[in-house]
Amino acid sequence: MHPAGGQLPQGQVFHAAGPSEGGWTIPSSEISIFKRPPVSADHTLAHFEVTDIDAVVADVESGGAAFRDYTEGPLTTMGHIATLGLARAAWFTDPDGNDLGLRQG
Repeated sequence: MHPAGGQLPQGQVFHAAGPSEGGWTIPSSEISIFKRPPVSADHTLAHFEVTDIDAVVADVESGGAAFRDYTEGPLTTMGHIATLGLARAAWFTDPDGNDLGLRQG
């Protein structure tokens, strides 16, 4: 298991823990990947901290991701983005049906 093309941005390190698992260490973060049978979670599987959520939402949506929009209750979205106090967040679904989140702030 290795990253596509084998090239990583500066500061990132890929570790292969075996033929079916590995991960990346990114300054201040770590992502682990495990090969398993297909499953989906009924909660946000992971979220990613971003510095410009508007730009990231537009970029992810242009790649075909379906965002979850909320119109009722304590959580409402405008342009796919909810305001949560000082933070802003958005949720989208990956090809396996898992919910992933973006958060700024």
